[in-house]
Amino acid sequence: MAGRNSRFVVSLPRERISLRFAGVYYFAAQLDALMSQKEINNRELSEYFASRVAYYAMPFQKWTSLHIFSSHFVDVTFAEDLSRALRIKYARRGECAKPWCQARPAHLLAVDLFAAHGFDSPLQHELADWVEPREGCCPPVDEATCPPIEDMWEEWVEDRQYWLFVEQIAEELFYLLFGNRSFLAKFHDRLADWMRLNNAHLASGELFRKDAGGQYVLRRVGPPEWVKRAVFFRDRGYCCSCNRDLNGDQSPLNRSQFDHIVPLALGGLNDVSNLQLLCKDCNNQKGGRTVPVGDVYERWYPIDRLPRDDPLRLV
Repeated sequence: MAGRNSRFVVSLPRERISLRFAGVYYFAAQLDALMSQKEINNRELSEYFASRVAYYAMPFQKWTSLHIFSSHFVDVTFAEDLSRALRIKYARRGECAKPWCQARPAHLLAVDLFAAHGFDSPLQHELADWVEPREGCCPPVDEATCPPIEDMWEEWVEDRQYWLFVEQIAEELFYLLFGNRSFLAKFHDRLADWMRLNNAHLASGELFRKDAGGQYVLRRVGPPEWVKRAVFFRDRGYCCSCNRDLNGDQSPLNRSQFDHIVPLALGGLNDVSNLQLLCKDCNNQKGGRTVPVGDVYERWYPIDRLPRDDPLRLV
């Protein structure tokens, strides 16, 4: 089933979020695999991005580029999972005299996660009934008495509850991935490519400038206070390159350097998920280049290895 352009529901700002993480690690792994590909030749993704390019260019939105892309990715994944379930549910069975058989079970990822996240909808229950395995075989659904499953699905995804559900998963994905600088570097490198391919400056010309080489790049926008706090506390006040402790500086939020992981000069975005904490020396040394992000993180607390003769030690 072809994916749709995602719509997303942005709730009022919240300081806390209830995290359930049901299935979210699956989406995180799939997103990382997608961003790790050398080339992403996906017409559907290109069309989607072209329709959203103006929003991606806007500086420092709290519903970030990662939230937007995750919402779309989750929606498309659910649609593809429905196609998979249809192939399984109505698979031809050589041992069955009837042309179609519904005896084989086919779970729906969206239905499973919808309930796990505490959402409830009559359409969800109808889809769950369709998924349930049945004894024996059944002929194709009689459209006069029961609408095709695709119609039931389309009705469900028009419901506000579905989009609140997608938003919840996008928030949980952000919570997981915002702390992974390696993923953020890959993600924003892809976004930079898509911004160039879609001539983003034509949709949001006032946000761009021409550099010395005649290329259009986003204008630099100073990060607001909430962005500084998010990045500083995510990186725990340490330079992501040399691990210098910046916590001791007076007014560390003002003295620290908030560096674009993918520089603006190379198509990077003014987005909280495209920033990292660097000391002044490391930031000056990096300049407008893309350099490997630091993959060393501060432990939450020191861990001592168990003595070799300790019975609890496994290796």
